[in-house]
Amino acid sequence: MTCGTSLFARTVAGCHSRGTRQASPTPRHCCARKRTCPPRSSGPLPVAGPWCSRTPPRGAALRAKAQALALLLVLGIASPQAARGGEYLLIRSAKNATPQLTPAQLRDLLLGRAKRWPSGAVFQLVLAEEPSGALEWLGSQWLSSTAAFLLGKIRLEAFRGELRKPLVAVDDAEAAAKVKTHDGGLAVVSIDFKLPAGVLPLAVLE
Repeated sequence: MTCGTSLFARTVAGCHSRGTRQASPTPRHCCARKRTCPPRSSGPLPVAGPWCSRTPPRGAALRAKAQALALLLVLGIASPQAARGGEYLLIRSAKNATPQLTPAQLRDLLLGRAKRWPSGAVFQLVLAEEPSGALEWLGSQWLSSTAAFLLGKIRLEAFRGELRKPLVAVDDAEAAAKVKTHDGGLAVVSIDFKLPAGVLPLAVLE
């Protein structure tokens, strides 16, 4: 480059020189994965491939997370919904001629979309005093929601008149007693609670 070269020409030449690299005569290893990258060639800088990055590919990271989750599920510590699924039971009045519901029918009753059971009995929810594991189970098991969300939704629908105001029970015995006196009653009790006469379990078809 001669001294008479213009400032613009020297600037352009400098940009081209910074945007190119010399060819490498030998292959190079890529990061910690020890895979061989193709030799560098002259010309514009290449866009690094996913396996030439210092971070593992997104697919590999997702696979690792899936494997870790599968291990936790096998150990029984990553699925609180499944773990609590066998600890509680839905109960109904023996006077209610509806022995079972579908998940959709149960959600409709809990959220005020339906006011009566298929048998015609008026729905009456009986809830344990908050906070309770029964309410957590009810929300997570059948509505895929938290107890706080479920309770807020129930209060809203009761305020709007779409749902009867829930009755409150201090324990399983009181919940069963209130369900017994309401043909359309529904409550959640512990699986090991001995049901009294006049109260039956409610089956939910998967």
